[in-house]
Amino acid sequence: MSYFRMDRIITIQTPTASQDDFGGEVITWSNEDIPAAIETGLNKSESLGKSLKEIGLTTIIFTTRYRSNINEKQQIIFESNVYDILGITEVERRDYTKITATLKR
Repeated sequence: MSYFRMDRIITIQTPTASQDDFGGEVITWSNEDIPAAIETGLNKSESLGKSLKEIGLTTIIFTTRYRSNINEKQQIIFESNVYDILGITEVERRDYTKITATLKR
């Protein structure tokens, strides 16, 4: 069994569509904070003291305990940046969920 050090908190945002007073669509986001491990592909010396945005890293893999309620319509907030979810993978028979996400521009 793999071990992931889930020492970061990410926010999963789920969109809900509603109509405003004029019939236009309004998207509101509900938030859920969850612990996660972060995979960037960089070693610690490459990222020491810099934010991921400063380094220019745009794709991150977030690993959480298994969650069946994650989908590509949601987005992730991490270090004040918004990430679009590109893919979701179940790891080790529902022990973990890996979420590949890219920085929203």
